[in-house]
Amino acid sequence: MEKNLVLTFNTEDKKTYRVKFRNPKDNLNIDSINLAASKLITTNILNNSKRSLKDLKKASYVTREETIIN
Repeated sequence: MEKNLVLTFNTEDKKTYRVKFRNPKDNLNIDSINLAASKLITTNILNNSKRSLKDLKKASYVTREETIIN
C-alpha cells in the first residue's frame, strides 16, 4: 500500500495547487503541517511565473492499494 501526504494550496490567481509527499510520517498533527506549509509559502520555493501560493486549503493522507490479478 502506498501512502502520500497531499497538501492543497490556494493560489493568488484563485486556483489550487497540490504537492504530494511520499511515505510521510504517521499521525502528523495539523500544527506541524501548518508550520511546514507556512514555510513553503513564505520562502516562495514552489512559486513560479504561473502560480504564487497564498494559503493552505487542506492536508490529507491519500492511500492507494494495488491488487495483482493472477
